[in-house]
Amino acid sequence: MLAEIAELHDRVDWNAVISMFAEHEHRVGYCIEMMMAITVLPTDPAREGAGGPPLKVDADGLESWARAVTDEVGGLPYSLYCLHRVLVGDTLLGKSLMHVFCRLMAHKEEVDYRGAARYFFKLVSVEAQGFAALAKARQAIDLPDVDYAGLLRERLLDQTVSVNAALESAYGVAEWNDVVPREGWESYGLKGYVPASPTESIHFVVANNRQLIGAMGFPYEASGAPAESRTAVEFYVGDAVPGSRDIDDSSVRTVPWMRGTAPVYAISLATATKEENPATGARHKFLRYYPQPFVFDPRYVMVGLRASARDGVALLEPLVALYDEETGTTSWNGVSGGLWVAGLDESCEPVTVDLGDADRPLDQLPSWQREPHGLAPAREHPLTGLRAVGGFRIGFKRDGDKMWFRLGLLDDTWEERTMLPAAPQSDHLVYEPVELP
Repeated sequence: MLAEIAELHDRVDWNAVISMFAEHEHRVGYCIEMMMAITVLPTDPAREGAGGPPLKVDADGLESWARAVTDEVGGLPYSLYCLHRVLVGDTLLGKSLMHVFCRLMAHKEEVDYRGAARYFFKLVSVEAQGFAALAKARQAIDLPDVDYAGLLRERLLDQTVSVNAALESAYGVAEWNDVVPREGWESYGLKGYVPASPTESIHFVVANNRQLIGAMGFPYEASGAPAESRTAVEFYVGDAVPGSRDIDDSSVRTVPWMRGTAPVYAISLATATKEENPATGARHKFLRYYPQPFVFDPRYVMVGLRASARDGVALLEPLVALYDEETGTTSWNGVSGGLWVAGLDESCEPVTVDLGDADRPLDQLPSWQREPHGLAPAREHPLTGLRAVGGFRIGFKRDGDKMWFRLGLLDDTWEERTMLPAAPQSDHLVYEPVELP
């Protein structure tokens, strides 16, 4: 019964969002149809050339059509703007067209994520046709050129972000590979982490110039009392296959990230406590971290990681090296050579996650705050088909009384599998040479 109600709700949303799109889709189609209907007559039917008699376009009809099409209020600029807003979800409904479409299709499994991607391209083709007609109309009445290709590219990037989020929400697939799928996870218990920023940065790097990082894991250690339990970091490291960005399956091994003999925590969280309500004196704990994704310049691959804090904000920064695909080697030999930290520039802002009332008795705390919980062990991660890492992200999400911690590595086969554009190179990264202590 609940499933039927949820499907009915999604159908109502679909009717609302598709009607908004259809109105402007019809306008684009009508403009193109009217363009094709402009009268074209022979200038002199008696004159025959290799391709037939010379032709002449109805100048008045062409000008009338072009001025109507280029009108900023009632013409194609407005309709194309509205199509974009519907595709990114910037409407009164607040949901993107593809978000609603994927949710609706998922109820009956009628369309998989590849089919959803193909449907998105069908919608985008309407935009492309509209921009092509608009460019022709401006040309016909000698208006200045406009970089519509650039504008369409910019809008498509925004729309692709929305589509990828919809596919991840409905189908659990994304251009980012999480270390283990969200399904099967129990929530992380944040109390199990170090409750303060490290006084100095800590790092991990591969051992030689053939090795690449293919994945990362955070296996739960169940030994010891809950308050003493810790989550270690494991890297899956293997040798590059020359002539590709693949990692040799037979060479993949698990490398724990250690500092002395004690495991380094998955992340030394920068937490803080402050008075949330001065009237009641209630105090809340907060976590601050940088959520921005790292999509590397294609010349680089990830060969390490540095954990630190910036002004009390948790910060994980990939260590990258130049990659020579022909030889399958990097510029970092494990001791020296070219090594850079891919850092966030000053335009990036941290986010704050509310961890709840700091003074609640233990028996009243949500499960995710009381103690760490078991995870699908990282060693269950398939150690085959790994590739050089081209991107990295970290995020926390509060979901009711659960806190989800997610780490993602960029899947560079996403475009091949779905035909959707790959994530663009991050423009907020600064590559700085680094020497390790």
